[in-house]
Amino acid sequence: MKCNIRKLRVISAAVLLALLCLCGRAGPVPKKKQTLRARIPPIARVMQVQVGKDHIATLERLLGPGLPCMGGHPNGGRAWFIKSLKLYIYADGFDYDAQGRIIDTIGLDFGAEPPSPKIPQVNLKLKAIGWLGTILPGMSKEAVLRLTKGLPKPKREGNSLRWAMSGTYVFFGSGRQMVESCRRWTAKLTFEKNRLTAVMVSL
Repeated sequence: MKCNIRKLRVISAAVLLALLCLCGRAGPVPKKKQTLRARIPPIARVMQVQVGKDHIATLERLLGPGLPCMGGHPNGGRAWFIKSLKLYIYADGFDYDAQGRIIDTIGLDFGAEPPSPKIPQVNLKLKAIGWLGTILPGMSKEAVLRLTKGLPKPKREGNSLRWAMSGTYVFFGSGRQMVESCRRWTAKLTFEKNRLTAVMVSL
């Protein structure tokens, strides 16, 4: 009986040694790769896209090809004009991710004339160009403030209201490695005769 116990101990020790050797050969368990996620504040939403997340190509799918104009990159900006609404649209982006160039600015100028006859004229319904999905051109300042009660209080700047909120922006850094950065988004709404005439959303 004692002999059998010794044999079992010897076998157990041999099995344990073999397992330790295998673990040593396998090396350390690789760490799970961290997933970077953008945190986009609500004020970034305009024209069915989110500034800081969606792409210039997203707008061009919605509106058609825009006229290349000065931007963060040479001819990196894009411009459109909606004749029925007299709406001039400008968008720009500097950083990239795997899907393309990320929008960092969208400007809407209501009641404007196109600065160039080369700017493509597009068709889009009024409800599709709203800020936050509900703020539309021609609204009074009181109506805008009523519809934005859930946001931080805006700063009054002359005939404009400006909101600012922080979030996380994800883009290609050096060596095309994805990085995340804390950024501050702003949304500036301008009024003339108490009616909304311009929106600028940027980060």
